Amino acid sequence: MADQSSTTICKTFEYKLRPNAKFIAACEHVLSSSRFLYNCLLEQRISYYQQTGKSLNKFEQSRQITDARNEFSEMASVSRAIQTDVLDRLDKSYQAFFKRNAGFPRFKGQHRYHSFSQQIEKQRTCPLRGDKLHVPSVGTCRVRLSRPIEGRVKQLRITRRADGWFALLVCEIPQPKPLPKTGVEVGVDVGIKSFATLSTGESIENPR
Repeated sequence: MADQSSTTICKTFEYKLRPNAKFIAACEHVLSSSRFLYNCLLEQRISYYQQTGKSLNKFEQSRQITDARNEFSEMASVSRAIQTDVLDRLDKSYQAFFKRNAGFPRFKGQHRYHSFSQQIEKQRTCPLRGDKLHVPSVGTCRVRLSRPIEGRVKQLRITRRADGWFALLVCEIPQPKPLPKTGVEVGVDVGIKSFATLSTGESIENPR
């Protein structure tokens, strides 16, 4: 999405991975470490509020993550960019709780943390080259290249699902120009048996 004055929009490209055992082990390690960090940060915020009556902001926690990385090798085994995303994820949950009356952030069990992501800086090359995906600090694996990628990759997310591992690449692309107006209006009824039926009588089959 983009505002009216923006010349670019974000588009997400999803690919199913064809990972090897080494890549899966590395991803599992990152997920486990990220879940542990998320729970620690949440516990720290709760304890700090109980002791002081004040909220602990993400900038202070970010500084503490940096200190912990310098002190503990286990913390340094995961990319700082991924750990930043963990903190951002927790902070967004807090913001939703206070601003939109969403549920209070919950501790993540082993089966409730399935993805990790990191921002890709402008100076970095595209992590996807052909059908090979390079995940910084994790490893390289092949993907099922279902469609070509477009634009500049801003964020890379790796997700574990019941049917395998997936990569979601959020890309910045030029905002498409609107089509010229024709003065003709058509009603669209979206269904299950057929993808859509137009008011002109034309039916578009479900691509399944």
